[in-house]
Amino acid sequence: MNKIALSTLLLLSACFGPAPVPDADGCGAAAFADTLGMPIDDVSVPTDRPARVIRPNDMVTADYNEKRINFDVDTLGLVTDITCG
Repeated sequence: MNKIALSTLLLLSACFGPAPVPDADGCGAAAFADTLGMPIDDVSVPTDRPARVIRPNDMVTADYNEKRINFDVDTLGLVTDITCG
C-alpha cells in the first residue's frame, strides 16, 4: 500500500513545474524607499497601479498581488514599511 501511495505522489509531482518566483520588486516599491518615516499624507501614492495604505488595525485581504504596492503606516501616520503584495 505504501509503495502505491509513494508512486502516486511521485507521478503527481511530475505534473507540476516549479513554482513561479515572484519578482522581488514587481510593484516598484524601491522607488518609494525615500518615503519611509514620512507622513503618508505627504506621499504621492500611485494611482496608475494597485496600491493600498494599511493603517494599524486595518483589515486587509490576504490575496497576493505582486503588482500592488503596500504602504504600512503607524499610529502617527508615518510610513513604516513599503512592500509588494
